[in-house]
Amino acid sequence: VMFRFIRSKWRVVGVYMKGEETTLTGDVDNEGYYGLVDFNLTDTLGVYARYEMKDPNADVDSNETTQMLAGLNGMLYMTEKSGARWNLELTSKEVETATTTTKTKRALLQITWAF
Repeated sequence: VMFRFIRSKWRVVGVYMKGEETTLTGDVDNEGYYGLVDFNLTDTLGVYARYEMKDPNADVDSNETTQMLAGLNGMLYMTEKSGARWNLELTSKEVETATTTTKTKRALLQITWAF
């Protein structure tokens, strides 16, 4: 199931997924969801936030992965034949298992260009 609400400068997106996977030990029910909000401050600068949860086996407690992202992105330049953009993203991720919970925080700076 997917929901999108889009306006000229911002959008809200929500997704819920549920499925069944066949493994060597039998069928496994999995599910997940995410929500995204982004806003274009100008034609070349935007911000976004996203929250997501993945549960690879809904029948087992304590095996979910949750992640929060916040980012800033923009265009360096754009012509008819080429362009470059940058993205700065901060991520906080938590992976839960039956015995432990692992938390990680990361920062990513990415530059992409095409011609």
